[in-house]
Amino acid sequence: MTRAAMLAAVVSSPLLLSLAAPGPPTAPLETFDSLDAWQVDLTGHVAGSVEAQDGGAVIAARYDRDLDRAGHSRVTLTRTSDAPTDLSAFTGLRVRARIARPLGSPLWLHLLEAGGVRYRGQVVLKPALLGEWQEFPTRFDTDFSWDFESSPDANQKLDLGAITGLRLMLGLPEGADGQLEIDEITPYSDPPEPTTNLLWVKVEGGAIRLLPPDAQLPADTPLEVTVGKLEGLAQAELAWTAQDAWGRELGSGKAALVPNGEHSRPLRIVFPTPGYAQVDLRLLDGDKEARRQRLCLAALPEPGEADLTPREDSIFGIWPGGYGTWIKLGAKWARTYCQPWDFEPQPDGSYKYLRTDNDGNPLPFAPNLEAPLSYVCFFRGMPKWLSTQPDRTDYWKFPPTDWDAYGRFVTWYVNRMKDRVRVWETWNEPVPYAYWMGNMEEVIRLYEVTYRAVHEADPEAVVLGPCPYAIRLPFTEQFFEMGGGEWIDAVVVHAYMDRPDPNFLDDLAWLRDVMQRHGVERDLWVTEVGWDTMEHTELQQANHLVQTYALGLAEGVHTIIWHMNWDYDDRALRGGHGLLRHNHQPKPGLAAYATLIRFLEGAAFERYEGDEDAPARIILFRKHGRRIWVAWGREPGVVWRPPVAQWEVRDMMGAPLEPTNQGFFDLTDSPIYGFEVN
Repeated sequence: MTRAAMLAAVVSSPLLLSLAAPGPPTAPLETFDSLDAWQVDLTGHVAGSVEAQDGGAVIAARYDRDLDRAGHSRVTLTRTSDAPTDLSAFTGLRVRARIARPLGSPLWLHLLEAGGVRYRGQVVLKPALLGEWQEFPTRFDTDFSWDFESSPDANQKLDLGAITGLRLMLGLPEGADGQLEIDEITPYSDPPEPTTNLLWVKVEGGAIRLLPPDAQLPADTPLEVTVGKLEGLAQAELAWTAQDAWGRELGSGKAALVPNGEHSRPLRIVFPTPGYAQVDLRLLDGDKEARRQRLCLAALPEPGEADLTPREDSIFGIWPGGYGTWIKLGAKWARTYCQPWDFEPQPDGSYKYLRTDNDGNPLPFAPNLEAPLSYVCFFRGMPKWLSTQPDRTDYWKFPPTDWDAYGRFVTWYVNRMKDRVRVWETWNEPVPYAYWMGNMEEVIRLYEVTYRAVHEADPEAVVLGPCPYAIRLPFTEQFFEMGGGEWIDAVVVHAYMDRPDPNFLDDLAWLRDVMQRHGVERDLWVTEVGWDTMEHTELQQANHLVQTYALGLAEGVHTIIWHMNWDYDDRALRGGHGLLRHNHQPKPGLAAYATLIRFLEGAAFERYEGDEDAPARIILFRKHGRRIWVAWGREPGVVWRPPVAQWEVRDMMGAPLEPTNQGFFDLTDSPIYGFEVN
């Protein structure tokens, strides 16, 4: 019996072959043996085909500038039914797919409800796994959000008990030419938490160790591993391996365990140099693995006193908090926000703080802005009592019913905070239909009202805008065309991009050209930039971070605030934008950022070495009279060394490097630092 016949024999549904009706599905939602029930659309500049082949959907698509159909450049597949399907018993959906050629775009999986309302979740396809069949999970509780393009008037949350269709969408960027194969979409549930053969690890000094300046290396990190409720294992062993961010082994070992008990085993992970270590612990029963746990560590020299001194001209920032570790590592800027819906106007012109504790007792208004950090504060949205759409769930995205009343609130709030906050963002990403549901004329009005209100409270304040979610958007140019530059003291953008070199340089050049054409000469700020570690490897995240800051410092960007510090909602540890995992263990990017701050805080840009299209990016800075080079390769096979008689070279974690190629250093995507030795 074929797979399709077997599935059809088990269950049947008007929506998808393998859904039971009624009740939750018990097999794959879709196996793509046929595309007869799917509506396929290629829009915008997309050329290509979508076909059913060998039991799967094959999407072959490329961006064609000569095509100019209506709509965004997308491939979409949609399947609907009048009969709803219940997915409420499941954790999420798992997509089995293979990337034959990367398309340069995530795959979006949409769940449809009656009336065309869509909720979209990103299926993160890792390009590093080209040609391999992989299962990519999406979670209902964290990955799906309302798609404003589906029904602007929707006022509801995802109802997993009433799903009436599926939609797959690929948006093609310019230059894309790839192929994606999708085999099936299957609901899944998280496995139950284990109750036996448990691993606990205690790390002396914590997962992030700060080494005093006179610390002697190699340094070791004592670990204590406890195996609890050891049952059912005939030949129990604890095995471990440790490696650095590039996969080079730092150590390994095994220890025998006695069954039916609880045992602690001390381990010592040696850091031969400052940096990052990943420790994989495995509980074995002979050759069989019973349990696995990963522990991530960082050992970093403390910055010097000069590098910890507060300075508002620093480029280095991070958010969201807490910031205790980053204060010790030398970050100078953080970001916070005001939620106007937390306040209610009073007859005397003041505002009552509405937040309460778990018992309903009023809380004092006491923002925790940790010293000595400097802060950028943005206004997060419109309160219900001012929104033109107070009955909608996204009421906070709408313009106010009374602009003067909104201005009075802003002035009151800035007065309360001006001793601690001097830099204000008018709004977070007010791109229409992103975090703003008004039109562009109302965007400009928002900036004018906020600018006047902030400066009424604090004439010395700095007001930032326009804050698009990516630099090169039509919104950005339209903002300046409509006179928005009059209502900001400095330009702020969010700089999400594919990769920093050359994208960041190209985008900054485009932005400065737009500003110049509209007579706007202002400092540039970036209050969000980052790469997640689902779609990118953790090493790629670290590489991109160092490149972004080195390029930003060279290009005169005032401050760059990395987004984000902590993967607060990534309980499954799949990989978010944070430099700290949900379990508060570091990623390589944390060690790379700490090293970057230590090496380049207070450094002045001198010049780029080499032309724009050179195979290596070499940037020369000077700090305390000493020349410092930051270098990385832009293509394979590039070598370099500092052009001075005496030098030392360190990797991006701060470890010393020795030349490997006749006195030269191999340059890769991981930046290295060259220091002049006087």
